[in-house]
Amino acid sequence: MAYFPAILQVLHQRLRGAGRRARGQWVPLGLLVELLVLSVGKSSPIIGAVPPDSTWLHSRAALPDTTRLRRLVQLSRYYGPLNPTRCIAFAQLGLPLARRLAQGETELGLLDNIAISYGRMGNPPQALRYCLRELNRARELHNLRYEIDALLGLANVQSAENNLTAAEESFQEALALAERAGPPRSLARVRNQLGNYYLGLERYTECERLMRAALPVFEELGLLYEQGDCLSSLAEAALGERRFAEALAYGNRAASLMRRKGDAYGLAWTLDVCSSAAAGMGNLTLARQHGHEALAQARRAGIPGTEADILASLVATYAKQRAYPDAFRLQGLLMTLKDSLFTQERATEMARLQTQYETEAKRQQIKTLQNRARIQALERDRDRVRLRWLAAAAGALLLVVALFAWLVRKLRRSGAALAASNKTKDQLMSIVGHDLRGPVAAFQHIAPILRHHAENPDPAEMRELAAEIEHGTTQLAGLLDNMLHWARAQMGQVMSHPTDTAGTDAVLTAVRLYRTTATVKHLTLRADFPTPPHSDDLRVWADVALLNTILRNLTSNAIKFTPEGGTVTVAARRLPAAPTTIEFSVTDTGIGMSADVIAALYEPVVTPTHGTAGEVGTGLGLAVCRQFIALLGGKLQVESCEGAGTKFWFALPTEKPETGQS
Repeated sequence: MAYFPAILQVLHQRLRGAGRRARGQWVPLGLLVELLVLSVGKSSPIIGAVPPDSTWLHSRAALPDTTRLRRLVQLSRYYGPLNPTRCIAFAQLGLPLARRLAQGETELGLLDNIAISYGRMGNPPQALRYCLRELNRARELHNLRYEIDALLGLANVQSAENNLTAAEESFQEALALAERAGPPRSLARVRNQLGNYYLGLERYTECERLMRAALPVFEELGLLYEQGDCLSSLAEAALGERRFAEALAYGNRAASLMRRKGDAYGLAWTLDVCSSAAAGMGNLTLARQHGHEALAQARRAGIPGTEADILASLVATYAKQRAYPDAFRLQGLLMTLKDSLFTQERATEMARLQTQYETEAKRQQIKTLQNRARIQALERDRDRVRLRWLAAAAGALLLVVALFAWLVRKLRRSGAALAASNKTKDQLMSIVGHDLRGPVAAFQHIAPILRHHAENPDPAEMRELAAEIEHGTTQLAGLLDNMLHWARAQMGQVMSHPTDTAGTDAVLTAVRLYRTTATVKHLTLRADFPTPPHSDDLRVWADVALLNTILRNLTSNAIKFTPEGGTVTVAARRLPAAPTTIEFSVTDTGIGMSADVIAALYEPVVTPTHGTAGEVGTGLGLAVCRQFIALLGGKLQVESCEGAGTKFWFALPTEKPETGQS
């Protein structure tokens, strides 16, 4: 009877929380009974902390194996949207039992639950592993339904890892199976998930067509979770096309269903869409209400990327309502999250350049602040913001000093090689002295300014200081990246290792990287390439890292010289006159260039420039692009007219040349 204390402890915990909802659902009383029945046997720990050897299930409990398996399947399904870790634990306990009882479909269902749960936990390798197990087992058992489910799982994992070609192939294979012989539910699920894939690529028309075809089937079958997902995707597609009222209507319907199912992950995304739609309609109070609920659900689901997006939307909403103290508090949380992501990214890049190995960055967990009196909460937040900015400023200054020392040391070691190119060295020193000195000097004055504000807090001045620091760090990041690339190119340390790669992936990478920058400057940034299956032909023989660097610099320059309201297009296409080459281009509607300026671009000099919004540049970006394109076997070309925009383009081969670099 040693298990009774554990049972009583579980009952106490469950009954104490029985008066409130668990992720939008009442805790079922039947679940408590099942937990008690499964616990009878040997001495058991607290329910939920399942022993790894699972001996408690194979004890002297008076339950037949079929009943025990059914209970485990029910628990796994129940915890799927609520607690992925517990869902996986129960499903893994049921797998050997299902195999021993020769219940193939039950085994496939458990494998599917595990794969989905790992995907929700942000663990793509494990999700991929169980998707492949499910696919192989479904083919062994000739189970079409779970074969389709496994292909959909593979496609979603591949899409999350940015392997768009493989994801497209998996989706199309699943769609072909479902259209040929699948039941209506499977066909609707394939359309639903393929629609979500198109939504991620901003192909809204195709997304809406698939979702509207899938939704009636889910409604007829009474599948609440799938209905909510379809409605949420329709809301996001309508928002992308600025149909705000329609987006809000779809979002409210989806949120209602997701609350009933307790899907915190999907509810966070859906409420964020509702908040953006309400803001677009001018209803800021409703936008703020949806935003706070979305933020709570995002923290509950453990998705910090979504949390950052929601925080940014809430800051803008509070600012429009002139609720500046609340906006300032949320801005502090957002800057902390951004600071952690920025620090993590810079540390990883420096480790790759200096030691050629990858380091795993630890994610900082944001603790939820308790609701206290308004004045005490504001004072606590202000103190935390001051300390974080002081630490960030000191860390950024140390990083700049260390990087500058590393550059100086590298330049001294290669002094003999650079002796014949004094003009190049003078240019680099001029850029370092002119462009780097200003931001470094600004960082040197941060500490006394922060001490002053610590003694005399002024929210308006603190916001101005925060904006200046953010601008300085952004300027330094771009400057240092291009200086590193240019310095390595001058010393002959850049090598090209071309492989067969998808040109569309490079275009999408550049667009995703600068989408936020373009939005801040009120620009339209879009990708342009043929839709499948024609996009499958856009494969080039190139070094992926060099190609990404080239498109990143050209896109950054286009944004820099395009005023508010303009458009920047990153494109890839096969040339009709030269079918063995792919043309990459970056086109803007910016200020353009005169013939003299275009001619100066091909001179072996580096000239600092300033963008339409005063952005500082070193002039190194185009120099890096010219050298990297030459390494890939192409040539940078430009077409521009003052006041009518600019187009940079270059062509790369689709196959490995018979002679030349390899």
